[in-house]
Amino acid sequence: MAAVFGADNRSLVITFSGFAPDEPFQITLAGEGMDWHLPEAEGWIDLGNGAQPRRVTVLSASGAHQASMLLVTEAELEPWISEGGNSTNSTLTFTAPSRISYRLGVSGFHDAMRVMRQCTENLELQWGFKPWEQRTRSRPEPTPGFKAWMRKGDHPEFTVPEGIGGFLRFRLGVDAEGHVTDCHIQRAIGPDSFGEQVCRQFVLRGRFIPAHDARGAPVASYFAGAALF
Repeated sequence: MAAVFGADNRSLVITFSGFAPDEPFQITLAGEGMDWHLPEAEGWIDLGNGAQPRRVTVLSASGAHQASMLLVTEAELEPWISEGGNSTNSTLTFTAPSRISYRLGVSGFHDAMRVMRQCTENLELQWGFKPWEQRTRSRPEPTPGFKAWMRKGDHPEFTVPEGIGGFLRFRLGVDAEGHVTDCHIQRAIGPDSFGEQVCRQFVLRGRFIPAHDARGAPVASYFAGAALF
């Protein structure tokens, strides 16, 4: 879901994205002043419901041929969504790493966000899994960690200049032995080949402690994650 605030060169586009059940939404803010000189920094989100602003990790995924943008990788919005009937939480304020704050009127967003959450809950059926079974299973655990699967020379050249990296949101199929069976790119920011290049290495080198069912037997499942390179 996306909305545009402001006009012309002062416009700001905010996008809410959901990629997997039980995972926080990702927020993308794009527009003038959204670039940042560090690939990872700290920002704040005030949900306008009287609670303390929440510290969030902010990734700069701007590129030479893309609009300046910041990604809030894990925005815990569930309380804000569920309180949609409360007129006091009709704003969302984002404070960028530059300490510039953007106060956005989001009255009416809550119903749409609830529908988005329902859609993400149905994704497992589209992926070939039964949601009621997934709830009783442990999640696969990467070993030692998916960033370790990328070796020197694997990273595309574009990730080096000016400290700007590529961002990848992905989903991996994991069999009962902990091997990666497939890699699906859910979102990639970088050159066209970036996502495919990283996915090839994940399938080649990825290893997991497999998921286990309620009886403790290893079973096939999936792993959804995000990485900045």
